[in-house]
Amino acid sequence: MALRQSRAGLGSRFGIFPPIEDSDEHERDEDSDHEAMKSSWVPPEYRRNRERQAATLETAPVEISASKESIEAYHERTLHDGDTGAYDSDAGSEHNEPPMDIAFETQPEDSIPPRSLAGSFEAPNRLAASDDSITQDTADSSEANVPLALLEPQIASVQHDRAYALLFMACQASIFATSLFVFLTTDTKTTPVADTIYSALTSAIGLISRDTIIALAISGIWLVALKSFVRPLLQTIIIVVPIVIFSLSSYILSWSYRGSLGGYEVQARAMRWSSLCMLCFAFMWIYSAWKGRHTMMKTISIIKLACTILEQNYPLLLLGIGSLATVIFYSFIWLHQFERIFLRGTFEGLGTARHWLMNGSSWFIGGYFVWMFLWTFAVISGIQRSTTSAAVSHWYFHRHDLPKANQMDVAKAALLHSLSTSFGSICASALLSLLSRLPLVVLPRRVSGLLSMVAYVLISAPLQGLMSPLTLSYASIHSLDLGSASRSISQHPILNPNNSWTAYRTAKMLLSAARATTALGLGVAAWISSARAPGGNATVYGYMVGLVAGAIGWAVVGSIEGVVSMIVDATFVCYGTDLPRAREGRSHCLDATNAFGSGRSTTLGALHV
Repeated sequence: MALRQSRAGLGSRFGIFPPIEDSDEHERDEDSDHEAMKSSWVPPEYRRNRERQAATLETAPVEISASKESIEAYHERTLHDGDTGAYDSDAGSEHNEPPMDIAFETQPEDSIPPRSLAGSFEAPNRLAASDDSITQDTADSSEANVPLALLEPQIASVQHDRAYALLFMACQASIFATSLFVFLTTDTKTTPVADTIYSALTSAIGLISRDTIIALAISGIWLVALKSFVRPLLQTIIIVVPIVIFSLSSYILSWSYRGSLGGYEVQARAMRWSSLCMLCFAFMWIYSAWKGRHTMMKTISIIKLACTILEQNYPLLLLGIGSLATVIFYSFIWLHQFERIFLRGTFEGLGTARHWLMNGSSWFIGGYFVWMFLWTFAVISGIQRSTTSAAVSHWYFHRHDLPKANQMDVAKAALLHSLSTSFGSICASALLSLLSRLPLVVLPRRVSGLLSMVAYVLISAPLQGLMSPLTLSYASIHSLDLGSASRSISQHPILNPNNSWTAYRTAKMLLSAARATTALGLGVAAWISSARAPGGNATVYGYMVGLVAGAIGWAVVGSIEGVVSMIVDATFVCYGTDLPRAREGRSHCLDATNAFGSGRSTTLGALHV
């Protein structure tokens, strides 16, 4: 019942489909579903309309009884007049009209307010349609003179985790204010000749632009190949990814010994440590692939189902392209702001001993800019995730409903919901993920446990749940704040280590392979090109160029890869919500049950969606 209310709220809010009322038997059947199926995504305007409709139906028996008394009095009066012979033609014409207390019930069709004619839809339940017409007929007559645009429901004022949204906007404002101040107080004509971060990044603009184009080409080829050759592509990825990582590790290791000091400088040592880390990553990939080998058929079925959902919801691909354009646009704006920070400094010394000394505060400001870049990218990805989750949940539970909703309207409604109601939760999820992931990995276990306790006191939710991308998907589908969603999904049975969870993790690993290898490849290539450039153009800040190139490659490929990956997350959450019905054989999506559950995996030609 709650899911149907969520659908009704979405329709009444954006004009996609009508509110639906079912019989008592259906309500009893729906109320037996899992409690997690309750969604609060219903705007206040829809609730007020339903309350007014209920009040109208409650007063209907009184009006009907009053009308019966008037009709009986009317018949007695006419019979009495006929017996005494006082009936004449004038009286007859007067009594041909019904009494005033029931005259309002017989309105002509052209007297119905414009809103009921223009805004009503034919619902599957005819009783619901008749109830809606009664409500509209008894509405205030002043609505007939109000334009239809003003009669549309307004956006709900509920905003989850609003403090985090305000914090994010304040930080963005500080970034642009700082950039403006730096721009006004620095001059490129005084650029030092010596090797600096500014000169390294400025000279690498062409290299970073080329890497961005390569990332765009890789993301497009990957998406087309995934749509057309799912099974061969995934089997190839399992074999190719460790080979590529081993090659990158050997490549950067060999170049670390070709420096001016024979490999003893700090940057060469950093290259060797990076080579060792990539080698460990390759072994972790092989171990994860071996661990999930028994669920490979289910993994392929999950990704096939996600591709099918993407085909039937083309606006999600447009959303990914829009996210990609936003990431590229913001990245180059941020890059120009970031490189200018390192112009703050002065020349010291005289003659040949004169050298450039950068302000110490530039490092702290630069770190803050890097932090904001990561947070902004996470927020853009979160908006895409929230919108995708809402659209996929509508497809999962309501794709067979009549009248069918336009997919573009559903995507627009979900995007508007993400930018209004769920924006604070998106900012909170991105911030807490950045704050918690690195300390949990780097710091000792006791310190990590202390941080988890502090986070639980502040948010009253487990830290591991806040870090999970499924939490934001769950919050978007059920229109909850991040803390409530974290507490709900952390106790959900779908997160238990079983075949469903293993297949889901393997699918996510395979989908993120293109993003990880592209980011590593572009980052390593940019680092070596800048640090070992011929002709005396090498820079000791080549690692900075490599980090920027790798981050842009990660963001660009992630915007397209995330289209399918976020569909997998949303489908997994919807499957968990639908799990009680699926166990009773009443699943909303049979292929999701087969892919994530214990059923037999389906093939692309046997999808029942």
